[in-house]
Amino acid sequence: MSATALSGLTLDALRKALTFEGEVRLRTKSVESDSLLAGTTKSKGVNTAEAECLNPELGLFHVRKEKVKTSEVAYVRISTHGLFRLVDATPTDEYATLISTAATVYGDAILSAVATVVETCLKSLDRDRASTAEKETALLNQFRAIVSTRQAALDAELVAIEKRRHFFKDILEPKPITLDNDLKPPAPKPPDQEPPKPRNEVEAGYQRRICDELAVEYNESPDSRDAIVRVFYITNGMDTFGEPGKVVDFDGRYHQGQGRLHGGVSCRIRKAGWIYQSPSGEQNVLVKAEVEANLRGLL
Repeated sequence: MSATALSGLTLDALRKALTFEGEVRLRTKSVESDSLLAGTTKSKGVNTAEAECLNPELGLFHVRKEKVKTSEVAYVRISTHGLFRLVDATPTDEYATLISTAATVYGDAILSAVATVVETCLKSLDRDRASTAEKETALLNQFRAIVSTRQAALDAELVAIEKRRHFFKDILEPKPITLDNDLKPPAPKPPDQEPPKPRNEVEAGYQRRICDELAVEYNESPDSRDAIVRVFYITNGMDTFGEPGKVVDFDGRYHQGQGRLHGGVSCRIRKAGWIYQSPSGEQNVLVKAEVEANLRGLL
């Protein structure tokens, strides 16, 4: 039987035993005021309580049995273990009542038992606090690790930006171009010094993001295309495709143009497109090649 499975009648017997300074009859056949389990009939509950009170393994009472005529009567006195079991089953807000009802002989003992139970509860609370503090510390350490990892990624991205800063200087501060006789400015050329290639995922992600943003600006702002092409060269992630003047079959994945153009129609490339080449080999068309219908091929 577990330590918390005492029946209600057994607990009542323990409480009543506190009011006696000596032995008290456990149960008799007649109703008597000094019997812990009085009654003329042994019900199932009474039988269970009597068995618990007399059980030497539970040790709730010191038991002395005596023969009275044809019956055997048990005289009991609450044990120290019985005191502890009673206190353990009593709510804390009833401790004062429990102590005040105890007989003089058990007053100090019940007070000591209550103090022991309270001390055990306090130690349990201390263990709970220590466990909670340990869990909170672990969570804080995890958060610090996440912040540290994110900080390292940002630092790496800042380094990548700084390495490319001087390649953007010519774009941010373009040199004036002198036009002679209404000539158009020369076409953009690749830089003399090849920009560094991305060395990790952070730099590759930065390169891809720049190329995507430039491609959107290229498609939406025709007047800025020459400057954007120079930056395409600087990013070291963009390559041209489609030779101007070459006749090809129209493919919407790579070509764009005006008029009724659909898959397989012969067309001529007017302006090369731009394709993104990642360090891992990924290819993505960001600027489609401009084409026009090949009228000779249609005749």
